[in-house]
Amino acid sequence: LPLPPLIYLWLNGRHDDLEYFILALVLGFYGSFVLYVMVPARSPYVVDLMQQALPAAARSFQFEGPLELGTVGGFIRHFLDAVEANKTDCFPSGHTGLSLISVVHVARYLPRLLPLYSVLVGAIMLATLHLRYHYLLDLLAGIFLCAAVVFVVDRIRSQKLPGSTHLAEGRKP
Repeated sequence: LPLPPLIYLWLNGRHDDLEYFILALVLGFYGSFVLYVMVPARSPYVVDLMQQALPAAARSFQFEGPLELGTVGGFIRHFLDAVEANKTDCFPSGHTGLSLISVVHVARYLPRLLPLYSVLVGAIMLATLHLRYHYLLDLLAGIFLCAAVVFVVDRIRSQKLPGSTHLAEGRKP
């Protein structure tokens, strides 16, 4: 999702905007990783798999039925289970936070793409809930993460030194 606005900013020589967008993405990733460590949470599908081994009365919650993933979806789920060592990276939803950071920047620099991005990001958020990768609270935390990152980057940008055109003080294009 961030690629079209990144390319647009680079091709149009908007290096200042490009650097702040990249800063927002980096802070979004780091913020997600820090919260993964501070708030270790398992995805609903992982919890469901763990609870299937318990008697029905001992389960804290139970889905109405198994999630039908199909052949491709089942392959992807099993592949991710095999390669993902950390199963406690659910809170916040990085899918939501980083996608919304892209939406904010699309709204600023490519507003004609905003309807498309809004639909895509809405679909991503609903898919993470439906596929049981996230709880609703994870998505809300991802929204908060986006808001916090955009606020911080906008504050940094507003405090830029006079005469400086880039994040690196005094560097000229």
